[in-house]
Amino acid sequence: MKTFLLLFLVCYLMRGIPLVGGVARVLGIRSGALEIAGDVVKSFLAIYLAQSIIGTPIAKVIAAIGLLVGYLWFPGLRFRRLGLVAVTGTVVLLIARDVWLISFGIWACVFLLTKRWGRGILFAAVMLPITMFLTYKTDIYVIFGAFVGIILGYHFLFEVELLWRSLLYKIGLATSPDPSPRPPFRGRRLLIRIMYLFLALLLVTGMFLNRYVYRGFGLQVDIFRQGTPHLPVVAITFDDGPDPSYTPQILDILKQYNVKATFFMVGRQVERHPEIARRIVAEGHEIGNHTYSHYNLFRAPPERIREEILEGERAIRAITGVKTALFRPPRGLYDENVMQVLRQKGYNLVLWSVSSEDWAEISTRDIVANIMRRAGPGDILLFHDSGNLIRFERGNRLNTVQALPLIIEGLQRQGYTFVTVTQMMIISGLTGGEG
Repeated sequence: MKTFLLLFLVCYLMRGIPLVGGVARVLGIRSGALEIAGDVVKSFLAIYLAQSIIGTPIAKVIAAIGLLVGYLWFPGLRFRRLGLVAVTGTVVLLIARDVWLISFGIWACVFLLTKRWGRGILFAAVMLPITMFLTYKTDIYVIFGAFVGIILGYHFLFEVELLWRSLLYKIGLATSPDPSPRPPFRGRRLLIRIMYLFLALLLVTGMFLNRYVYRGFGLQVDIFRQGTPHLPVVAITFDDGPDPSYTPQILDILKQYNVKATFFMVGRQVERHPEIARRIVAEGHEIGNHTYSHYNLFRAPPERIREEILEGERAIRAITGVKTALFRPPRGLYDENVMQVLRQKGYNLVLWSVSSEDWAEISTRDIVANIMRRAGPGDILLFHDSGNLIRFERGNRLNTVQALPLIIEGLQRQGYTFVTVTQMMIISGLTGGEG
């Protein structure tokens, strides 16, 4: 997380770097085109920096937000709407070219119809998160699209009032279609409050996921979270798969090092990629149930809880022939209704004691550091071979793949042996919850 904060700060400060436009001002050359060129260059630099240091969608979005915040609020520098458009347009082009083309098409159509470029920007901005979602972009890009939509929408909302006044003029209810170059929009204060609330919710959600969801609630004495601390053994576990992009690479690495792991699989993913699920079993790894659709079971209706668990079980058994006794709830969240179903069906609820925090798409270096600093005897290590911030697929797990050999080699040098979760239970003398 420190890397993300540093990346955000660097990209924010990039706003004050006198590149093309700044040099032009120093030399006394007044050229809006040169300033826009400088904005575009900074956008390229920010995304390139994120790609070089971390290389995940989250890193790119954090870099872009840092740059955008700098363009919105930077001491001593004047805000320019055209510069904001250049930055957001360049960033979208770099992270999602197809979305940029669609957004450009929306802008062009609205511009041709209304002859106002700002109105085209407004419509393209409103459609941006929807376009991100419909083109199956990763969750963080959809969230970023909403962020950009709010920012641009706020700065171009006057176009709505202009459009409204134009319509009133056409039907004879107004004396002029355009009474002022930029009429005040009465809802601006409300919109800026909504934007601040949106950013606050993102921050709170991120803190919640990091602290509670992926580190656990209290002692959690009614689950199997950690094995014996007296023997140098650890269990590697993966959630949310199987995934055709990353699970086969992970299996290749585990085979290379002769390490057995435990895969908590989503039933729907098993149905979509049956050959990978069968390979996991064929190569001697263990399987756990991770629900059918990665639905959040905490405070869910009892009938939905039962359906998710049993449908996940059915899908896994139908494809692999395995009836697993291990269950891990999505994001580690459960309540008494979940526990009742698990007891009835003979499941052991399994969480983890050390998280790689790869769900946040952090760098390979940080994933390795998270494990090597914290791992100890009896630990259950959490990784992901699929998943996303909200959905259970289309996340980026390349850094997890790259970190895995380094972690295996590092733990082996420290004398650790790798076991499955069931083996850990047997070694620890437990058959159910942690004592």
